[in-house]
Parts: sequence; C-alpha cells; structure tokens
Amino acid sequence: MAARHRLLEVIEDDDTSVMHTSEELASSTFDIRVDGRPGTIADVFPGFDARDRVGVVVREALGGQGASTLVLAAVTAFYDVHRARGRPFFIYPDYFTFMVGGVPDVHRWFDIHPPHKHVAVADRTEDVLTALNDRAITRLVVPEGPAGGSRPARESAASARERMRTAIAYSPGGRVADADIEIAGDEHTERYVRRNIDECAAISAGPKARIAGRRAMLQRDGRPVETFHRLTLDEAIARLAG
Repeated sequence: MAARHRLLEVIEDDDTSVMHTSEELASSTFDIRVDGRPGTIADVFPGFDARDRVGVVVREALGGQGASTLVLAAVTAFYDVHRARGRPFFIYPDYFTFMVGGVPDVHRWFDIHPPHKHVAVADRTEDVLTALNDRAITRLVVPEGPAGGSRPARESAASARERMRTAIAYSPGGRVADADIEIAGDEHTERYVRRNIDECAAISAGPKARIAGRRAMLQRDGRPVETFHRLTLDEAIARLAG
C-alpha cells in the first residue's frame, strides 16, 4: 500500500494558529519521470532524506506555483520518512520560499509553514545567496532564464558549494525549455494551487485569471504536468537575481 500523509492546513483565528488535518496525499499521487524514465523524488534529489532543506526562489507574484508538484512530492517524501520510523510526529519540513524584490507570497498550501519560512529578500545575488546560506538550504530551486545580476562574494558562493547538493530550474508557468524532469500531480495538488491563487490578495482578479488560465494549459490526460531542468550550482546562483 502506498505510504500516506495528511497535509496540514493552517487556519488563522485572531492571534491563534490552529493546526488540523485536511486532504490526504500519497506517494503514488505523483508520476515522476527523469530523463524520460520512471523515477522517484530520490532521482530528482539524489540522497534525499528528511534533513534536506529545500529553497524555492520566487521572482514574480505566485511564481512558485510552477514548482508545485516538485514541492509537494518532496513534502510527501518527507512525511514518508517520519512515518516509517513508527513514532508519532508533528513536524513540517524545513522548506522555504525566498521572495525576491518584494513579490507577494502565498504558498502556505504547499505545507511551507510557519510563516517565517517565507523570506523577503532584496533583488541582489549576494542578498539572496546569504538568505539561502543562513537557512542551510541543501536543494535549490530557481526560476529558469538567462544568467544575470551581480556576482556573489567568494565566501558566500563557497559556503553554498559546500552544502547544496542539487539545483533545479522551474518555470512560473509550469513548463521549462529543455526539460529533463517531469512531475504529474492530480486533482488534489491542483486544488492547493487554486487555493494559493485565490488567497493572494496582493494581485487583482485579472492577473489571477491569467495565472489560472496558464495552469489549465498544463493538463495532460486530466493531470497537471510540470517540467524542470537540472542545473549546476553555479548556473543556479547566476539566476538568483535580476
């Protein structure tokens, strides 16, 4: 039987955060293909374990939606590790979003919680890389695009190279050029995306409709399919800022 976990929803009630279970996800929810072959999250993040710290760099409003299947597949694998230990647990993965240049953040439906894990950072390579290093990120997920921005300090880059094990490019629209990773979700994962979109008060109805329309184009045989591309760490660092 496929391992399961319950995705935790956070409901704010005045000054009190109330945790409760909501929808179920399973490891079988995700169809992962790497270089065209069936795979698992361990093929995307080699050596994956519950101590990994995933950082998603976001450079446009709701841009992180384009990495939804990757994040949720990793969240599911994280809970699978804890459940296999056979002991009760109540813990969120140490996954973070890094909101560059003041873009609005609504990614709580991806189980990135508490709120301090959504980090606002200036649009400068050194600032973004420092924020990643301060949180000991081991798996880096960045928007695709040309290299740009300033060079980071030598010691900041050295710290990242010592610790970060994987770098992956995503597209805010959900599909990258020259993809070598493909992850399909299901109606539950796409519901979380819609809830993030609906809850983003910082953008108006028109942009929300365009984002929702872009998501509809990701459907294949009734499932949302996102694609990704592996990068070297230096390639990823060059894409941290504009």
